[in-house]
Amino acid sequence: MELDKGLSGWVEKSIADIAPLQRGFDLPNRLLAEGSYPVVYSNGISNHHSSFIVKGPGVVTGRSGTIGRMHFIESNFWPHNTSLWVTSFKGNCPKFVYYLYSSIKFERFSSGSGVPTLNRNDAHSFKTLIPTDKKEQEAIANALSDADAYIESLEKLIAKKRLIKKGVMQELLTGNRRLEGFKKSWKEYSLNTLIKDFRNGYAFNAGGYVKSGVPIVTMAQIGLDGSFQYDEDRVNHWSHDKAKNLSEFIIAKGDLLIAMTDVTPDKNLIGRMSVVNVEGPLLLNQRVGKISTHKDKLHPHFLWHFSNSAMWRDYCLASATLGVQANIGTKDILLGKIILPDIDEQNAIVEIIGDIDCELNNLIIKLQKARLIKEGMMQELLTGRIRLV
Repeated sequence: MELDKGLSGWVEKSIADIAPLQRGFDLPNRLLAEGSYPVVYSNGISNHHSSFIVKGPGVVTGRSGTIGRMHFIESNFWPHNTSLWVTSFKGNCPKFVYYLYSSIKFERFSSGSGVPTLNRNDAHSFKTLIPTDKKEQEAIANALSDADAYIESLEKLIAKKRLIKKGVMQELLTGNRRLEGFKKSWKEYSLNTLIKDFRNGYAFNAGGYVKSGVPIVTMAQIGLDGSFQYDEDRVNHWSHDKAKNLSEFIIAKGDLLIAMTDVTPDKNLIGRMSVVNVEGPLLLNQRVGKISTHKDKLHPHFLWHFSNSAMWRDYCLASATLGVQANIGTKDILLGKIILPDIDEQNAIVEIIGDIDCELNNLIIKLQKARLIKEGMMQELLTGRIRLV
């Protein structure tokens, strides 16, 4: 962050003079005794112990392994020897020090080619500006704490909504809960009677990739939760001229895709489906299938939600050839079974789940904005560009 050294009431100090850091204390697992005091490792609190060694509040960061992430501990605690902890705040506001050190990004002081280790001497010699008035430090800390509280409330609400969605899907997609006005029995079908067209992707040659062109969709775009994981900067491209001859492999927003190959350790991706949520045109890579359903029989979004069910997951794992790479064929996919209500009830179910997804997406956008606002606040408040007192 750019600092103004002419700020009234702010002085330049080194980390050693603001709040020095010290290596934590060893605590082997065999000596760990169940208790209420948090044990803070390089990546945060992972255990609790029957005794503490440092009085709270405290600020801790990783010494080895996870470096740069700061942890603020309200209570008495035990800093593990994989961490560094503030030994003295030297009259400064502890929460202000936490935010200040978070903004400094201590990973810049790491060294070592294997497991990175934070060089405490380099960190201690780093200089930055801080307000001399503790009241100003507290005002900055309170403003950023309010931003954190809002972010945390959104995170909890999103987690709650996701649990609600999971429960609703389990009830509605299995017929355990019926919507008002629908009484017809559900029936079992083979997917080959419901799928109008199934198309496997094209075998693109990496030597033909270009910097700018038509994006190529691969298995990497199908998330383990069924989401469409698309990032324009992380996909390969095919030239527009060559793409003109591949019209049958063009996909667009709303198309239903399925992962036919899986290299994840637990093989949780095989058979997962996802709906394209970005504007096309896009190109479909090999081992990713595109499914078109008879829409008067099977709503594609109903099939998409069904692909996350235990019934479908078990079938895909049983049908796939397993190994370092798991594969499922077109024939096995088409022979899969699904239990369905009539199309009107499918539409109603999909609409309800879609409404929940819409609420979730709005909350996620709010969360992203809140994080950006907090980042901007840190830039302004911790440089003194905006003064609160």
